[in-house]
Amino acid sequence: MSGGDNLEVIETQRISNNKYVQIVRAGNKYLVIAIGKDEVSFLTEISRDELIIKTEEESTPSFASVLEKVKNINKKKED
Repeated sequence: MSGGDNLEVIETQRISNNKYVQIVRAGNKYLVIAIGKDEVSFLTEISRDELIIKTEEESTPSFASVLEKVKNINKKKED
């Protein structure tokens, strides 16, 4: 699937086996939706100011950076 410029999933939180709450950006609006097995429900709209946006440094580290840290730990143990 190719991504567009108008839709983006900002965050997803699992609340049970097959139910999720998502914050999505649609154009310039931010929507909170509930996703179930066979349905999607609109919960509310929020402003960008209400979001806590993590910076690149605060986001989940890449696999490569985690692997490099593990390699360094193993090197120190060997020395």
